[in-house]
Amino acid sequence: LRGPFPLRKNALAKVLRGETTLEEFARVTGGL
Repeated sequence: LRGPFPLRKNALAKVLRGETTLEEFARVTGGL
């Protein structure tokens, strides 16, 4: 359960706080 999950969770949290764009989030998560 290691892998990309913590990174995705962190990226999503940043999107919700407005610290990163959905575009960046999509890039981090592999275009989810």
